[in-house]
Amino acid sequence: MHQMLLGGMGPVNTPITFGGKLFVGMYALYCGLIVIVAAALFSHRLYIASFTDST
Repeated sequence: MHQMLLGGMGPVNTPITFGGKLFVGMYALYCGLIVIVAAALFSHRLYIASFTDST
């Protein structure tokens, strides 16, 4: 489900209850945060490698 939320397609079935809406919203924020953190760690690794590989 998180692939669809990150891809902008949205959930397949719209949640009806408040708990369902809360879960989908928090899950989308969590998945987005994971993508941002992974991208930051990857770019940081490339940044550090650019200093250690120069000879």
